[in-house]
Amino acid sequence: MIWQNYKNNIMKNKPKILLVDDDEILAIVTTEALSPEFEVNHVDNGQAALASLSQETPDLVLLDVDMPGMTGYEVCRKLRQNPEFANLPVIFLSGMVSEEDLQAGYEAGGKDYLTKPVAADELCTRIKLLLEN
Repeated sequence: MIWQNYKNNIMKNKPKILLVDDDEILAIVTTEALSPEFEVNHVDNGQAALASLSQETPDLVLLDVDMPGMTGYEVCRKLRQNPEFANLPVIFLSGMVSEEDLQAGYEAGGKDYLTKPVAADELCTRIKLLLEN
């Protein structure tokens, strides 16, 4: 019982990350890589992300760009239109690597843009930098 309470308290103190990605394998790998330092909640599309955000506000959002239904850019724009989420850090994770893609991510309101696959150490470092600021 003491160990379970200890684990629960640690989980409560971890920064919360909302991972939005329709690639299930990548989501599992990313969640595993981040879970020692962060509490990760995964959803697989933009609508589910917006629904999740209406229930609980994370400390940061990791957002895929190319998803069915609603792109990551659209999700980020919707977040920026809501005063509650206007300053919520968003990192785009994408296989799309052109200058236009990066520009679109920043114009949509992203704070960072990383190309897949991203090394776990680099991702953790970028998350920590954004959360510190």
